[in-house]
Amino acid sequence: IMLESGNLGSYLARKTNNLIGMRFPFKRTTKAVGLYLPDKKMIVLGDQRSLLKFSNMKNYAVYSNWQDCLADYKCWQDE
Repeated sequence: IMLESGNLGSYLARKTNNLIGMRFPFKRTTKAVGLYLPDKKMIVLGDQRSLLKFSNMKNYAVYSNWQDCLADYKCWQDE
């Protein structure tokens, strides 16, 4: 986590609580509350259904807190 997040100083870690570079999942269970579009420098909040229109764009998951990020990583592992 420290390496991936630049010692917790990266934009993703600070602004989106995404410590490990998780992409927003459109099909599996997730703890994400939205996604970050780096090309547009924009955070969009919503559920999987409302964010489906962004599925073909480069994106990262946005979390309410860092604990949700780690819980989502566990969901990904379980999938």
